[in-house]
Amino acid sequence: MAEALVVGALVSGFANVVLDRLISSEFVNLVVGKKLDRKLVDRLKTAILAAKVLAADAEQKQFGNELVREWLDSLRDALYTADDLLDRVCTKAQIRSKVRTRLPHFLDLSSREMVTKIEEVVERIEDLEKRKDTLGLKEISTDSSSWRPPSTSLVKGNVFGRDGDQQALIQMLNDNNHHGLSVISIVGMGGVGKTTLAQWLYNNQDLMDGVDLKAWICVSENFDVVETTKDVIKGISSDKLIQLRYLDLSKSCIKVLPQSLCNLCNLQTLKLEDCAMLTMLPNGMYKLVNLRHLDIRGTRLKEMPKGMGKLKLLHILSYYIVGKSKDNGIQELGGILNLHASLEIRKLENVVDANQARNARIIDKKHIEELLLEWSLSSGDDMVSDAQTERDILHSLQPHSGLKKFRIEGYKGKIFSDWIGHSLYQNMTSVSLKSCKNCCMLPSLGQLPSLKSLSIKSFGELKSIGKEFYKNEGHQHSSPIAPFPSLETLEFDEMSCWEEWHLPDSEAFPQLNSLQIRECRMLKGDMVNQVLMRIVSSSSNVSKVRQLEIREGLHQKMTLDRDSLSIRIFKSVVSLGGNCLPKSLQTLKIRGRQIELFQQQHKYDLVDLRIYSSCDSLTSLSLDAFPNLENLEIIECSNLESVSMSEPPHAALQRLTISNCPQFVSFPQEGLATPNLTDLDVNGCSKLEALPRDMNSLLPNLQYLDIRGCPNICRLPDGGLPPNLKELVVGDCEEQERGLSWLGNLDNLTYLMIVGGIKSRIKSYPEVGWLPRLPSLTTLHIQDVFTLETLDCNELLRLTSLQQLHIENCWRLENMEGEKLPPSLLILEIDCCGLLGKHIENKHRRIWPKISHIPTISLNKRILDSNTLELSKAEGSIEECAFSKFWNQTALYSKQTVGSAMVHPSQAASKGPIWKDLTEPGVKHALIVEIGIQILQQATTTHHDSCVDRLTYAFGCWKHLRVQPHHQFNSKFI
Repeated sequence: MAEALVVGALVSGFANVVLDRLISSEFVNLVVGKKLDRKLVDRLKTAILAAKVLAADAEQKQFGNELVREWLDSLRDALYTADDLLDRVCTKAQIRSKVRTRLPHFLDLSSREMVTKIEEVVERIEDLEKRKDTLGLKEISTDSSSWRPPSTSLVKGNVFGRDGDQQALIQMLNDNNHHGLSVISIVGMGGVGKTTLAQWLYNNQDLMDGVDLKAWICVSENFDVVETTKDVIKGISSDKLIQLRYLDLSKSCIKVLPQSLCNLCNLQTLKLEDCAMLTMLPNGMYKLVNLRHLDIRGTRLKEMPKGMGKLKLLHILSYYIVGKSKDNGIQELGGILNLHASLEIRKLENVVDANQARNARIIDKKHIEELLLEWSLSSGDDMVSDAQTERDILHSLQPHSGLKKFRIEGYKGKIFSDWIGHSLYQNMTSVSLKSCKNCCMLPSLGQLPSLKSLSIKSFGELKSIGKEFYKNEGHQHSSPIAPFPSLETLEFDEMSCWEEWHLPDSEAFPQLNSLQIRECRMLKGDMVNQVLMRIVSSSSNVSKVRQLEIREGLHQKMTLDRDSLSIRIFKSVVSLGGNCLPKSLQTLKIRGRQIELFQQQHKYDLVDLRIYSSCDSLTSLSLDAFPNLENLEIIECSNLESVSMSEPPHAALQRLTISNCPQFVSFPQEGLATPNLTDLDVNGCSKLEALPRDMNSLLPNLQYLDIRGCPNICRLPDGGLPPNLKELVVGDCEEQERGLSWLGNLDNLTYLMIVGGIKSRIKSYPEVGWLPRLPSLTTLHIQDVFTLETLDCNELLRLTSLQQLHIENCWRLENMEGEKLPPSLLILEIDCCGLLGKHIENKHRRIWPKISHIPTISLNKRILDSNTLELSKAEGSIEECAFSKFWNQTALYSKQTVGSAMVHPSQAASKGPIWKDLTEPGVKHALIVEIGIQILQQATTTHHDSCVDRLTYAFGCWKHLRVQPHHQFNSKFI
């Protein structure tokens, strides 16, 4: 295959050599018309030119087509013959010109024989050209790949006028570069001498004196990987590279290296990383006796060449593939004792006995830090006839005691060798055991003092993990330390027969941060939970835990990250009772119906407790168990009936959420004595009939109350609602929607949200008497009242402080009755409200007068143009533009403030005459500006700052400023 690459390069290149000879002045003067007829010479040139353009395509197709490769071979032979014949003709012509023979050339019999042979060559080339259709060859011009001077067109003579450039380039080339390969670009217009300058540097002997290898390679504008690779191969095949010490062909498309590579006897580094098409190394690799670094990562080698054991100076070898013959078997590794870093040994199934493995002298390779022993997974039947032989082979592959990382894949024995896990391996930090499908027990790894990561995967016969996993009593050097003293990460995966896991009597895994159990479906769940909780309770790091999350999932998993602990349970019951939780724990999140929560008599120091879709056994939760709890969320606990308290008051609780708990019926009988509670959210509790009693006295700081989806709550507890309540959400209950007079007078309420639902039957809202006295209400939100058809303006006039009215998802709403909406309104927002939205957009004569006084109207998240502050072009410059419509308004609107509190920036002084009226203290709200195309065109043609800069300057004190382009605006003006 290597020869194929070189053949392609010779054909395309040698065609040019022959053509150059035919058009040379020496050949024309001595031969054409004298020794050879001009017609024959022209015919030869035509044939070579025709074949040359076909050769470019053939070189691309030769790798997958044997017929094309044979065609190239034939063309190469024909060109060689033509060149030899032309050379002989020229030689004879030179001799005859010196002796000045008087014999006419047509009487020279040898010349006539030469003509005949040339005619035969022409016919051969013409015949090859005729086969193009059969082979599917196309004419491809080679001009684009040779537009630059070839490597022989180097500059001769001196270069003048570029001294500064020369010195700058020399300085860059001489600078020490510790970052690997660098590229220096020479950029300039065509014809200014870029190539000349580069060639001068290339030919500078003083500059290149310390360079082991230099090559001049031209890459065309139409970059061709195959062509470039061939150029490189031709270069390294040259005898001139005998002193080459470093060769990097990484990430190239090369398939086979040429045998001539093995003649580079001084080569020390050969990098072939990610040569994904490379399948074999040259047979003569053993000749590279000075090789120290062989990087073959990412290649697809099928076997190693013979005699690799002669590379005694080799320090880095990415991997070694064990062959079946003696010359490339595992014993070849015995001669390479200076290996460093990592070593992978593949296809260990080709090792016949322990003696062969022993000859590899793995234990004598004192410098390797990582070792991978791999048996092929696709080598046939996983079962072996002699399990003892397999164990003996593994025993003979024992590494030195300083090893740090160890991996085994595909081991076919039933029992591991005793050296694996021996406490003598003091530096071992990582162990991975994978696809050992015949093993029925794990090695004793618990006494490795530095082990931090352990992965065990695909053990098909393992059924139980017992005490042998933690300590081998037969080891003479067994240590009394706790098992796995340094282990941080433990992973089990694809253990199809694993059923039991037993922990030792002593505490194990004190440093464990992450435990994952995946695809171990036979493992008994209760046992897993016991292991998990024992590991959590014995971990020294757990004392730092602030947050714990427990949830059901497809796999068991425990992760400890800084101050957060996450545990995932699969198809099992876990109990959180007793002292199993870390004392430092502040936040606990639970997701899983099989989790048994707490022993109610125990005290927990939690600050935040969240229970989601969990704890089917939980029917009552006592707040007494959590004296420091500040936030409690119970969501979708299907059997929860009550929250109790026997030791009031609970001074820490600030937020309480009970949502979608269909069996929940009661709060503490004596009332929910939580004096610092600010937020109470009770929704989706269909059986709950009453709010906590004495709320006005027991919940003095309550500010937010949400009681949606509780249809049986239609009355207030004795004493009414807390006096400081500011936000209230009610709904999903027709009785609550129809009349809120049962709420009493809420003098401090500023926000009220009415939520309908599927069962809502209200057609007109609000009717007389439905709204209580709400003197401080500034925001009213009506949402999802699907049957609502009419909005009664007169009843809303009772809300004298109302500033924002939001109506959302009331699909049938189409009419407004009464005089008009409250004059205090600043914002009206209508979203997804059917015909009413269309009437507003069209300024319907019955609707528009009721709302035209409102400064800002938003329809489906869009501000109506008629109520948007506009900049319009005036006579003169930007300074003369007027804000006529809102010149005297005291409230301007920002789309960013929809549905939230208005923004009140601090009082600002005027920053310029143009913006004076809008920066007066009376203008206290956010602003949205719609800029027309005319004003921006004006801005781009004046000497003033851009319009956007002007706005930023003027309203620098505002917290919300939005510049909204007009629909005709072209963004190129900003």
